[in-house]
Amino acid sequence: MSSKRMVDDFLHGDLTGKIIGSYYHVYNSMRHDLPEDFYQKAMEFDLEANEIHCECEQEFPVFYEEIVVGQQVLDAIVEQTAVLEYKVEHRLKPIREAQLLSYLKANGIEVGLLFNFGGKQPEFKRRVRTSAHHNVKMEIDLEKTIDGSWLHAELAREVLSAMCRIYRTLGPGFIFRIYQNSSRLELRKMGVSFDERESIEFYFRGKVIDVEQFWHFIVDEKLLLIPRATSVIEPVDLSTARDLLRRYNLQLGLLFNFQSVRPEPVFVRINSH
Repeated sequence: MSSKRMVDDFLHGDLTGKIIGSYYHVYNSMRHDLPEDFYQKAMEFDLEANEIHCECEQEFPVFYEEIVVGQQVLDAIVEQTAVLEYKVEHRLKPIREAQLLSYLKANGIEVGLLFNFGGKQPEFKRRVRTSAHHNVKMEIDLEKTIDGSWLHAELAREVLSAMCRIYRTLGPGFIFRIYQNSSRLELRKMGVSFDERESIEFYFRGKVIDVEQFWHFIVDEKLLLIPRATSVIEPVDLSTARDLLRRYNLQLGLLFNFQSVRPEPVFVRINSH
């Protein structure tokens, strides 16, 4: 076994061993279909009963390029040494582990533990910050993703590169506002003009019948940029993007999902009127 692997395996091993013991106690003592906060409270009680200090719902600032872009809430921090994240799922989704690694990278705590209370069998992951580099493909091939014959292809490459830079720096799993604020910073750094809008209006017979929050940027009056932080880009997102392109008389839009285990850009194109 390599020395690095030994460090990863045994870093704060005594404390994390006790935390895992509390997880098994809670898992074996409770139903597996309760709200997440039930298990959070049970874990806090069990850890405190074992004289392990646990702080729940802890906020920490997230920085992008040395600027605070938002606050992220952690399920729990134990002894200022370990981050705990709780889920209630049939099986842990791959994004959950990537999310934990992002948190470790951002807040500087060395060890993270991810616990699932919703499965038929106990399931947990233990990760350390020294290995907190996402084991996924972080880059995409811009030449293959963007056709050079597209209108405003060069601008599309620049904006996509900026979104990938955010993904590479922060990783997936943060709340949407953090990616939104980071996107704004990148657009400013590019030196392009942009208009930021937070909602979309729906009309019937010339009257507004509803307004929904849907953050997006109009970049250089040429490109529609829609940052997302969702489990998957849905067909309704693509329909909304096309609707916005028509409203703004644009031909090219980029949806970029930050809540995936690898960069996930989707371009939407429509013909000019």
